[in-house]
Amino acid sequence: MTKQHLAKDKITQLLDRSLDYKEESTAFEHWRTCPDCQAKIRTAMGYNPPWLYNLPNHTNLWAIPVSARWQFWIIGSKEVVLALTFSEKAHRRQIELLRKQGLELARSPAPIFLTNTAEMIYDFLETGQPYKVTALNFCLVSTAFARQVLTWTGLVPFGKTTSYGQIAEWIGQPRAARSVGGALHSNPLGLVIPCHRVLGTNGALVGFGGGLEMKQKLLELEGICPEMQTG
Repeated sequence: MTKQHLAKDKITQLLDRSLDYKEESTAFEHWRTCPDCQAKIRTAMGYNPPWLYNLPNHTNLWAIPVSARWQFWIIGSKEVVLALTFSEKAHRRQIELLRKQGLELARSPAPIFLTNTAEMIYDFLETGQPYKVTALNFCLVSTAFARQVLTWTGLVPFGKTTSYGQIAEWIGQPRAARSVGGALHSNPLGLVIPCHRVLGTNGALVGFGGGLEMKQKLLELEGICPEMQTG
């Protein structure tokens, strides 16, 4: 099956994240090194981007903690996730960016969608339970290039890894590995856009906004045991 090119409906399911974990993993092992399927995915993304990057000014937003022990915060609406941060400082920065866009946080109890998402992330952090958030918004992603990087990164399934160079190739800019790293370092959607699954040359554990120890722990929760490296 992994030698077969992805059918159009399979690419649609890949982009709307409706494949189950096994199907997603099998498809990934093929398309990650298949230029033909990568070209088809790029075309499909161009016609129908999987995530929007604007919100109406009247949209209600909430911020809730994912875990006091992990110090992770999630920001979102009743339908989409906008941010997941790894520190109080980063959380405050995202709130300020939202305010500059004319968006404020609601004081009412968070909606079920957001609390369920936070619980799913918490379960992963505590037990390694697989997770996948399908409803996102890129309003905190500042450039078209960064949106491309994060969209492709979002296709790397649970328990799998890729490299900065490989993402650059998927985008169609094979010399842009360093720029890919910069875009991922500014990822406002940690975990839900899994930049911790992106490694450096030869599997080096590098470049993570939450710190390399956290990156290693997150990968270990997914059954991946990288060695702590520096390059």
